[in-house]
Amino acid sequence: MAPAALLLLTRIGIPVSTTFLVLSAFATTVVLEKMLIKSMVGYGVAAFSAYLIWLLLERLIDEKQNRISIPRRRAWRIAQ
Repeated sequence: MAPAALLLLTRIGIPVSTTFLVLSAFATTVVLEKMLIKSMVGYGVAAFSAYLIWLLLERLIDEKQNRISIPRRRAWRIAQ
């Protein structure tokens, strides 16, 4: 049943973790619940880390200041 469900969900276009699908057939609900909680916490940590890195890089890379002198702007545009 699990491979058929995986095939159906993939065919519809829903991304599915095969780990959860296979383990749901063999694992107890407690184990499955712990896996889901760990996954959600992992997604939260990844989102928080990405936001923090974005904030740090945004401060380092300031695109609003134009540091190129006026005579070199044309050459810089051509080089880009």
